Amino acid sequence: KFYNLFLLSINISLIFCLEPNQECEILNNYSSYFDDINCCKNENIECNESQSHIIRINLRNSIRTEMRDNFSLGTFLNQFPALEWLDISNNGLSGDLIIPYNTTLVELNASENSFDGKFVIPDNSEIETFFSNGESKLRVLNINSNYFKGNLIIPKNSSLTIL
Repeated sequence: KFYNLFLLSINISLIFCLEPNQECEILNNYSSYFDDINCCKNENIECNESQSHIIRINLRNSIRTEMRDNFSLGTFLNQFPALEWLDISNNGLSGDLIIPYNTTLVELNASENSFDGKFVIPDNSEIETFFSNGESKLRVLNINSNYFKGNLIIPKNSSLTIL
């Protein structure tokens, strides 16, 4: 009986603890606006609780100062494997903006920063991985008010609808 009760309590806790706690803890490193415990209840976060992942993050003007100097979009996105929408605008971020080939992003707002390096969308050698069925997942990209250097190359089979 004790064993059955134990299993029942485990199942109940799994059903009610679907919030992506690990992703919430990671997000708290980037901004003090989010609570580790209830981050999915925050208006700047949207979670897919059935998959236990954060799918939408608004970090507009809220990335901690100590995280800004070494911010890497690729590193950030690798910590949120189901992220579809991200706003990192108006944070004073600088350096390169490199969109990883394995991104799940559909919309990215990186405007009003100080990105002053390269802006990179994966090149032809990575297109098969970056594009699923010949279509990019990334549809909306806002990079205005930055200081990028070099050419902007968008793959021919990109599905960007707003740039």
